[in-house]
Amino acid sequence: MDTIKDKFTNLSSAIGNTSMTYKIITLIVVVVVIFLVYKKYSQYKAQNPYWFKNGKDARVQEKISDLLIPRAEINVEYTYHMFVYVDEWDYNIYWFKPILVKSMNMNQFCPALYLEPVKNNLVAVVTSETGKNHSVVVEDFPLKRWTHVALVVKGVNIEIYINGLLAKTLPMDAPAKQNEGDLLVCPWGGFSGQLS
Repeated sequence: MDTIKDKFTNLSSAIGNTSMTYKIITLIVVVVVIFLVYKKYSQYKAQNPYWFKNGKDARVQEKISDLLIPRAEINVEYTYHMFVYVDEWDYNIYWFKPILVKSMNMNQFCPALYLEPVKNNLVAVVTSETGKNHSVVVEDFPLKRWTHVALVVKGVNIEIYINGLLAKTLPMDAPAKQNEGDLLVCPWGGFSGQLS
């Protein structure tokens, strides 16, 4: 009788240890799944654009943290696109009308996009790795209507598209220099109109 009791005790102990092993394995699997879901969600959020639902007043500044902006690991390539509606040109007359600026200081931009003070020209400024600022000017930017603007920097080229058509392109002397500055949307009073 004593040996059967010992065998039963050993079997119960083995079953208890197996149950504990399954609990530990289950816990590890759950933690790994939660980690993978979190990692996938973080990538999804970082790869998606920043939206202004229903447009935004272009006279009010919005600050987007540099941490939310995906960064190319090898080549500097990025695109900013938006719909712009300028309803009054006399607002901030004789002053630049900034649409967006990403800069650590006011000497290096990656990029800056603004409307000129007096003429209705759209200007994009991108600083290259050599420290030189490259400007692309699109003349006669439309007023009092929604206009799609895309600023594309790919390798050493700056391209501006207006309503889906290439309006201007400019080769730089070197690739764009990235910076860790926050993206300021419509800073310093922006312009009179809407941005979406």
